[in-house]
Amino acid sequence: MKTEYFDCCCSAPDHTLRFMYDTTEFNEGAELPTIYTEVMMSHYLPWHKRIWVAIKYLFGMDTPDHFGCWELDSKDTDRMIDMLTKFKETENKYMEQKESYMNKASEELYSFAGYEQHSKDD
Repeated sequence: MKTEYFDCCCSAPDHTLRFMYDTTEFNEGAELPTIYTEVMMSHYLPWHKRIWVAIKYLFGMDTPDHFGCWELDSKDTDRMIDMLTKFKETENKYMEQKESYMNKASEELYSFAGYEQHSKDD
């Protein structure tokens, strides 16, 4: 698993996104890519204020303490693009391998059952 941290351009330590890129291997070496994202949202309020925020949250009241803003720093755009490009390339490869595997399995099933598989043009 590869982990990338992206800081907000404001440099606040609690405005950090963590992206974890991982692949899961399936049959015949096909890899399914996954990107997990975690947002650090710590507001170190005193305990009594945290309880009040929790109560308001339970009753559906709007609390700005649960949401923050994050802006990609321009110096990190290439790193973000590289990570997403790798994700897309791996996903495309996985989909091609999956389709090939499904076609092969379908042909074997038709052959086993004694049927002749027809093309879409027939």
